[in-house]
Amino acid sequence: MSAVETSTSQSSPGSHIEQATVTPLRPLPEGVFFTGEEIPEELLGADIEKVDLIYAKEHPRGLITREAVTFQDGTTYPVTTGMPAHQRSDTAIVFKTAWLTSSKGGHNMHTFLAMLQLGYPVIMVGSVGEIVNEDLSLSERLTQASRVTLPKIAHDVNRIADLKTKQLGLREDARIGIGESQGAGVGFGLEKLVYGDYVAPPFKRPIEGSELLDVCRQAIIEPFALCGVALKRVLARDRALKHYAATFYTDPEHILKELFKIPAFLDGQAGGLLATMEEDTPIHLRALRKDGWGQVHEYERVIARRPRSRFELVGGRHVNIGDPRTLGNLVIRLDELATERGPKGSFDDVDFHAVLHAAEAARAAKSRTKTIQPDARLAA
Repeated sequence: MSAVETSTSQSSPGSHIEQATVTPLRPLPEGVFFTGEEIPEELLGADIEKVDLIYAKEHPRGLITREAVTFQDGTTYPVTTGMPAHQRSDTAIVFKTAWLTSSKGGHNMHTFLAMLQLGYPVIMVGSVGEIVNEDLSLSERLTQASRVTLPKIAHDVNRIADLKTKQLGLREDARIGIGESQGAGVGFGLEKLVYGDYVAPPFKRPIEGSELLDVCRQAIIEPFALCGVALKRVLARDRALKHYAATFYTDPEHILKELFKIPAFLDGQAGGLLATMEEDTPIHLRALRKDGWGQVHEYERVIARRPRSRFELVGGRHVNIGDPRTLGNLVIRLDELATERGPKGSFDDVDFHAVLHAAEAARAAKSRTKTIQPDARLAA
């Protein structure tokens, strides 16, 4: 009941091995979570080769598992799944983590726990670099990473969602997508999507030569903007700040694999995935005014043509994704959605504009956004 996984704090690049076995506080429900050998072949599908359970544990907000899902081509993703203690929906929230971030803690786990607290089952897919497939050499792993595209990641996330929804007895014909940055771009490619809530997706179209200087300039500015986001949390005495140190991986192999994705971003693959989404699928897209990596106004024009969708433009740069208001507002919208739909109701009759208007009213009624604090005991 273990898997090989990169660590956020390793002494050397060659020793990034972690094995974690966690005993849950009470027995796992029979037939719900399987080890790789026990998962029926028909559940794995044609693309997934194996699933290794890293840990399963109880948390005040639900039952959480972390697994290594390996595809037939050798690509391996960390997948964290949560079944809420107080379930309000049988439709899972599915999301891919943002670029350069870890799925083991920090911002992504903060979001994961917030969704669990709302009563949604959650499927979070991390990055390829977080799991070391020891069946491949370092050279083979890097070569494989260099071929990754956003459509390939979206395909894999869909197959993982197929597996987990079947395994957990959730609705197989409906999914809610969320995501930030890379996660938003991948989220555009989710199948069976009934609602998407995305923030700061990467380039909508391939960049032009004249835009390259601005892209590089933003790469220099963003770290300083990130310091500003952290300072804002310090001044607000945000108790969640200490958990955000685990947001970014420092493992060299993971970072290198993430850098290989830059051509996919610059090629406008996120916009290509959005173009494949059915026009009447409702989405809420939140963009940041000074985000030079997102071609904000081009996304605005696309969303304006989608009758059930809404575009929101707010101040800030790309890293302002980490502003607590981003998660706070997402929580309000998904809470209203769960209330409007009911535990087992269909999404077909949901008035998404009414949901979003109700969320705006609820947000306006709050004098200060209250962020949901992660539990330090969750750290893997």
